Amino acid sequence: MGKHSRGNLHNRYREWVCTSKSSGEEQPRGGHAPLQQCRLNVLCEIDQESGRLRRYQQARASLAPMETPPEVLCHNVADAPTLDRLLRYETSLERSFDRTLSQLERLQRMRLGQPVLPKLEVSHLMS
Repeated sequence: MGKHSRGNLHNRYREWVCTSKSSGEEQPRGGHAPLQQCRLNVLCEIDQESGRLRRYQQARASLAPMETPPEVLCHNVADAPTLDRLLRYETSLERSFDRTLSQLERLQRMRLGQPVLPKLEVSHLMS
């Protein structure tokens, strides 16, 4: 069973409360703990959760100095001509990928003996 598979602290508390309210006859048969043991279990789970939260808080505090202000991050963004060039590269790569994928699919169909549609090439000229 995973670390967080039992739910949050509130759900575990409710489980222990229900366990502690079971009748004396049900406790030995169902394996339920007596009221004192349920209290100890709840306190133990609260201690574990508070320790986890303290460790999380310390980890966050150690990361805080490393956070970069937005003004510094803006310097890492490319200018307009560079972004345009990157978009053209992306478009070119997408077309090349689509062309290669289409060729692969055609070859696989031919290998399997499936009907292959004739290659459709569309070209348009702008005048």
